[in-house]
Amino acid sequence: MSDEDIVKARPFAGPYDVTSYKKNELVSLKANPSYVGLIDKPKSDVVNVKYYADANNLKLDLQTNKIDVAWRSLSATDIGDLKTKDNVKVLTGPGGEFR
Repeated sequence: MSDEDIVKARPFAGPYDVTSYKKNELVSLKANPSYVGLIDKPKSDVVNVKYYADANNLKLDLQTNKIDVAWRSLSATDIGDLKTKDNVKVLTGPGGEFR
């Protein structure tokens, strides 16, 4: 079964449905109006998850407000630099890896 066939079959029952998928590029999600589960209903109607092969492009898209969230791929130096930007809010917390 191809990735496209899986997306078309809509086999997902969570708070979001996968509406499109491009391997190593982008996954688009839409809030599932039928979702009934342990967590609250989605707060965003649409979520796009973009994959970055290069952390420099990820950092650039954060700085230019092309994306809202980045997770795990930035170096400590990049994070330190982003903390100095007025248009970027850096949140940190405990994690399972060291840098």
